[in-house]
Amino acid sequence: MNKIKVYREAAKLTQRELGRMIGSTQAAIGNYEKGIRAPDINVCKRIITALRESDSEVTLDKVFHCEEEAV
Repeated sequence: MNKIKVYREAAKLTQRELGRMIGSTQAAIGNYEKGIRAPDINVCKRIITALRESDSEVTLDKVFHCEEEAV
């Protein structure tokens, strides 16, 4: 699960604003936040960049932390 919503709200951005900043839609942001869709790595990077531009100190790992799978 990602933490897009947590960091987006901390940055005082709406889904629509974040979507515009990354060249996407409000619906896509909502789907990412709910886990309905998973953003690809390029979208993840754009989200991090947009959050940083909004004075959030975020990293890819903080927002998109994935548990390591056992091999």
